[in-house]
Formats: sequence, structure tokens, C-alpha cells
Amino acid sequence: MLLQLFLSLLALLVAIGDITALAMLLSWQESTAAQPDHRYRLLTTVVPGVGALLLLLLGLLFGLFILWSPAGAAWAAQV
Repeated sequence: MLLQLFLSLLALLVAIGDITALAMLLSWQESTAAQPDHRYRLLTTVVPGVGALLLLLLGLLFGLFILWSPAGAAWAAQV
């Protein structure tokens, strides 16, 4: 139970950092002055970065669902 709580708090901290990075990435994309630079940043950095950050957030959520399932304590003990 204590291990599950510790892993949940760790996942919460990672999720907060993930959301912060997502906000910084989206605001950085908006800070460009010229339109061609805006599109270039969007296609080369923002879209792949947002995809990776959202994938990490989804993985954390899935991990928490598995962790707090009825067999989650046995799974956490094996890890």
C-alpha cells in the first residue's frame, strides 16, 4: 500500500512537470514574429513534442490504473 502511494505521488509529480512542459511548448510556439517561422515551429517542434508529452501523460494514467487495480499490489511488488 505504501509503495502504491509513493508511486502515485511520483506519477503526480511527473504529470505536473509534463503539463508545465506542454504549456511552455505551446507558449513558445506562439512567441514567433513571422508567419513562416510560426508554421515551421509548429510542424517541426510543437506537434511532435505535444504528441510525446501527451503519450507520456496517457502512459502515466494507464500505469496508475494498473497500479490501483485489484492485482496492482502484486504487480508493484514485482517491479
